Amino acid sequence: MNDGHSWEPIFDNERSISIGDIAVAPSNPNIVWVGSGEATSSRSTYWGDGVYKSTDAGKTWTNMGLRRAITSGG
Repeated sequence: MNDGHSWEPIFDNERSISIGDIAVAPSNPNIVWVGSGEATSSRSTYWGDGVYKSTDAGKTWTNMGLRRAITSGG
C-alpha cells in the first residue's frame, strides 16, 4: 500500500506460526498461497499446519490440506 514503509500482519490468526513459502497468483494478486512451517522442527523453524489459500489478498485463509503430511513428517 505504501511501498513497504509499514506492514500489517495477515496470518496471525491461523494455527501455524511459521511460514515456509508464499506464492501470489500471477493471474490474480488476490489469490495468495502459503506453505506453513517445515516437516521437521529446529531452532529456526516450527512445525507447519499444511497449505493455506486466500482469495481476498490475505483477509481470510482456508487450509487446503497437507496437515498430516507436514505435521507427521511423511
